[in-house]
Amino acid sequence: MFSVLKSFLWPAVITALGFWISFFSVEGRFGMKALTGAEIRLADARDTLATLEARRNYLALICDRLDGEILDGDLVEERARLVLGFARADDVILTRGELERLIGRVE
Repeated sequence: MFSVLKSFLWPAVITALGFWISFFSVEGRFGMKALTGAEIRLADARDTLATLEARRNYLALICDRLDGEILDGDLVEERARLVLGFARADDVILTRGELERLIGRVE
């Protein structure tokens, strides 16, 4: 009787071990689902990096324009007015609503 039990025990242990390894290769901490999640997070991080690099390049361009040798007076004036909220007496100021209304007439 023990020999019959012994002949079934080793295959059952090996089969259970195979199922256990298969399960954790998919569901475990380092399994396929974890790899898929890491790839998704990596793609999101790359998108964020591309956005930040584009923003950095834009700001570098603005800083280059504000350099003393190639200082663009119109750019400085535009930025100062935007930040401070000032306008000259001869400026024409259109609110967004007025601008959209005028564009609507043209179209």
